[in-house]
Amino acid sequence: MSTNKTTTNPHHIQSKKNLKARSDTKHIHQFFTVHFIAIFLIIVVGLSSILLFVTLQHNHSQTKITAQFDALQTQFLQQKYLMNADIVIDSMLKSVNSHELLVSQQALSLQSKKLSLLKSNYKDSYQGSFSRNNLAMDLITRIESNDVQNELLKSKSLIQLDTLLDAIEIRLNDQQTSLKQAGLLYDVETQLTNIVVMLKDLNLKTSLVTFEKLNKKMDEVFVTDYARQLANQQDESQGMADIVRDFIRFEDLILKEDLLAKWQDNLYLIGDYQQQLIEEQQQLQSILTELLVSQDGADSALVKSDSGEIDIDFLLFKQIPRWVGISSTTLVICVVGLLWLVRRKMKAISQFNVDSISRVIADEPSTLIVDEKDSVSQLHNQPFYNAESECLIRKIQLINSSKAEYLALIDKNQKLEEKIARLMISVKSTAQLRLEQQYFESLHLAALKQLVRLSTSVIQEPSNQGNVSEATNYLYQAHLQGRYLVSKLKRTSHYRYLRNSDVLLTLSDENFIAQLQAIMLSLRSELLLCKNTISVIIDEKIIPEVNLDVELFCEMFAAFVSLVLSHQKGRNLALKLQLVDKNKGQQIIRFTGQVEGGENPTQLPHALLAFSDDSLDHSELGDYFNTLIQLQHGDDVSATLTGKSYSFSFTLPLAVSNNQQEQHFPVLLLPGRGVDIEKDCAILAAKYLVMPIEVLIAVKSPEMYQRLQQLLQGMGLQVTFVSSKLILQQYWQSGRFAILLTEIDCQPFTAFKVEEKGTPFTSMLLTRGVFSLSDQLEFIARSEKYTHWVFGDLKAKSTTSELVTALLPWIKEKDCDNLITEEKAVQVTSNNDGIDALPEEEFALTSSIKEYSFNFERYLKHQGSAELAIFMLDEYTSENILLVKELSQAVAVHDGKKADDIIQALLVNARILAAENLLHLCQQWHTLLTTQGLDSCEKLQMVLLSKTKQAVDEISQHAAAIA
Repeated sequence: MSTNKTTTNPHHIQSKKNLKARSDTKHIHQFFTVHFIAIFLIIVVGLSSILLFVTLQHNHSQTKITAQFDALQTQFLQQKYLMNADIVIDSMLKSVNSHELLVSQQALSLQSKKLSLLKSNYKDSYQGSFSRNNLAMDLITRIESNDVQNELLKSKSLIQLDTLLDAIEIRLNDQQTSLKQAGLLYDVETQLTNIVVMLKDLNLKTSLVTFEKLNKKMDEVFVTDYARQLANQQDESQGMADIVRDFIRFEDLILKEDLLAKWQDNLYLIGDYQQQLIEEQQQLQSILTELLVSQDGADSALVKSDSGEIDIDFLLFKQIPRWVGISSTTLVICVVGLLWLVRRKMKAISQFNVDSISRVIADEPSTLIVDEKDSVSQLHNQPFYNAESECLIRKIQLINSSKAEYLALIDKNQKLEEKIARLMISVKSTAQLRLEQQYFESLHLAALKQLVRLSTSVIQEPSNQGNVSEATNYLYQAHLQGRYLVSKLKRTSHYRYLRNSDVLLTLSDENFIAQLQAIMLSLRSELLLCKNTISVIIDEKIIPEVNLDVELFCEMFAAFVSLVLSHQKGRNLALKLQLVDKNKGQQIIRFTGQVEGGENPTQLPHALLAFSDDSLDHSELGDYFNTLIQLQHGDDVSATLTGKSYSFSFTLPLAVSNNQQEQHFPVLLLPGRGVDIEKDCAILAAKYLVMPIEVLIAVKSPEMYQRLQQLLQGMGLQVTFVSSKLILQQYWQSGRFAILLTEIDCQPFTAFKVEEKGTPFTSMLLTRGVFSLSDQLEFIARSEKYTHWVFGDLKAKSTTSELVTALLPWIKEKDCDNLITEEKAVQVTSNNDGIDALPEEEFALTSSIKEYSFNFERYLKHQGSAELAIFMLDEYTSENILLVKELSQAVAVHDGKKADDIIQALLVNARILAAENLLHLCQQWHTLLTTQGLDSCEKLQMVLLSKTKQAVDEISQHAAAIA
């Protein structure tokens, strides 16, 4: 809601005047002025009284404290020093370290000196203790000096004993020691071990009894005179001499150094010193006890004095807390009473305000507020009426008058903002999708151009080149990758287009069964490569002619097949179309793909997991399939896993274009091969190279042209089926197809997408061919730019020679000097009935023209020097012979992985040696292993193995001649 600042609203000015309360109206705080003043005065008087009593108590306490402080301080220090001295004496009695005793004695002397300086009844005792501690300092100093020397002697003795015991132990372990020597050594070891144990425990805390035991042990050793006995038992060995020498050294150390006498003297000294400490501790403890007893008696007599005035002061001092309590209680009672009165009046005023404001908010007519003089008189008649409630009521009335308009504007503004936000999001999303679509369309067009260039290069390549087979194979592999890239880019671009909000469906009457068959037949090459099979079973109640968007349907079904066969090899796909429901103008069909064969699956393929678990995200292909299903109103998409298979299904409603009769649809099995053309296909596959040339077959019943498809693929051509005029135009105008075979009326003379703008048509040098499959169609070039095209007529039953003649510009024969002849190919095919031959476009048993087993000049260039080449030649030939033996074993046990690894190693050696014949054979092995494996075509494997052995032997012979 907006306001005009340049104009004056009289109603607004009057409202502002009415908002001000009358000057004689009380404010809320004025109702409680007397109460708050009374509370303030009571609190001031009460706190003053309490402060006075507390001050008196504080002054009396300070006087008493000052009088008793000096005496208490002296007594406290006396007790503190006594306790410290007692603690020091305890630590000295427990200590075994002479240096710690010296330090503790110094601390004890310091405490005695502090006690002697205090004014106390025990001053004489403290001074005597101080004198005794000074004398004890000399004694403990002497003890500390002797202890250091004694410990040094003790350490030397222990070291000598350890050395002697080690020597005895060594001698005891010596096998040359006699039984008598061993007994004597054992007794010596036992005595010395006991002495070591007792000597290690010797310290200032050792009792005289324990010391006497040690002394007795020493005397026994010396009296027994083990040194002489050991000397008598000496033999020629050095060990006994060492023991006698060490024992004599130990006796000298004990007797000459007088170790035991020195320790005994020091123990007597420390005993006297400890006895002195115990007596002094008892004296200090008795003094401390007397002090504590006298302190208890002094506390009880603090209130007593020689005069009666002190007793009166003490009694008055004891009454002060009672007076403070009485004053505080009176203060609290008065304040609480006044606050209760304030609360009661405030509650009444609040209730009055709430009632008045509630009636105003509810838009009820108030008896308090009316116009002019009546309202004033009524307001003053109310006991709790106040200025604040008056202003608030008037504000509420003013707000209520504009509330409806404000809410309406807010609601309208919110709806507009939401609409704008939705439009902005939609615009951004649409723009992004369009940019992505344009980007992928440009990539798709670039990939199409590369496919056309590959086809053009292989057609224009001279057929007499020696490496034409190898180059063509590389071009074909690049063509396969390009086809996959084109398909993926087209799908990605189309997915962005479908996600756009302005997608329009193009509906037409089509035979969707024919579209389905066209898609399935176009997958034949992929099925051969992955060793998968497909069977299509169609319910006879289904009506084929429907009204649909044929492009969306084809994309959807192709995505369905890609999902269900994602990363699968050696599987059988059973595709079933079943009529679920049928009514006037519509039929609902369930598409089910069940995959069996191979190993039992433990889980669904990764691409189908999201269709069984809603918590997982779909892949881009899965999202693309869902989008296509939604646009065509399909539903019930599900993926399930059974014991030995898994299935993927969905339902799709299709509008029936007219009243049609039910038809019988035979089961379509892929990849199939006609028995009557099996030999022809084998001959063609052995004779012609696999070419990156694409053929587009546009027919209304694709299953009737399987024979034609297999023969074309045998010639090395890539075949794609379409069954719709719209799809035909899209595919042909893309420019990727060099040959068009059609029974559908169309306009082949058109501009292609791959033609670059601003360049003449001749820049695309791909020779194209258009052939009619119907007598009613005839194609004639009506422009000069199409004169280099090839035109003709073919039939579904055209012979092999007719096809070869018509398609001669796009097919190439293999080099044939070292080939297996056509008769051998026919013989292999006829002898392997029931065994699938290799895919025509993937394998041919060929070898290049052989002048030498390998090119020695190229081999020298690869090695870099003649010396290295000659040196390594024997190693390469030996490795090749070994690899061929391993290859023969791998073929015998059908180990395809090991065979592939061996072929890769042979391929590396063939390239280094520049052995073209071996190189071609390795390529043929690779094609066989990737397409067919080692489970079939055993005679072809034997032929290849024989050729490989022969090539390796020729290389070895050539190398021996050079060396």
